[in-house]
Amino acid sequence: MNVTFMKNPPDSAPVQMYSENLAIVDKVKILGVTISSDLKWDLHLSQVKRKASNKLYMLKVLKKFSLSVDDLITIYRCYVRPLLEYAVPVWNAGITESQVLMLERVQKRALRIILGPDYLSYDHALELCNLTSLQERRKMLCVKFAMDMYKSDEFSAWLPLKVKDKVQYSLRNANHFNKIKCRTNRFQISAIPYFVDLLNELM
Repeated sequence: MNVTFMKNPPDSAPVQMYSENLAIVDKVKILGVTISSDLKWDLHLSQVKRKASNKLYMLKVLKKFSLSVDDLITIYRCYVRPLLEYAVPVWNAGITESQVLMLERVQKRALRIILGPDYLSYDHALELCNLTSLQERRKMLCVKFAMDMYKSDEFSAWLPLKVKDKVQYSLRNANHFNKIKCRTNRFQISAIPYFVDLLNELM
């Protein structure tokens, strides 16, 4: 896969392994995450939405068998929501507002099924079911991931130095991480700069 952002990319030179040309692809799935050659998340998130939406049928069937609201919420949290949150730290920083709404609509549909005529609004349904929006959940999951990275002996080196480690004098934000200099917006909305911003919010 050639990662390129050109509107008209040049033809790629063949890459051989054991005298065989490797196929050139515009997407590849790694550990369940679909990476596209333009490094956008459109394809991956459309797959996520489809998988989660298909699971909503299970809620509809169980609703007909008069399962309680609490049981339906548990099933949603165990079988549907994890599909919408798989590998969130990898892609959350780079999704668009329309993709945020697209994912949120899946949870709205689930709550409409679960609550039936008691569904009045999305905010009311979230409160009634003791749930949070998916956007809030993603941020919490990313904060946890960033903190785990910070505390890890192996992966903390992926983060930049703290301010106090680069200057000799005391500063108000000495415990903050140095901002990563990003020359492109594409880099700015990638995972590591995003984790740095999250950690600096906490410190």
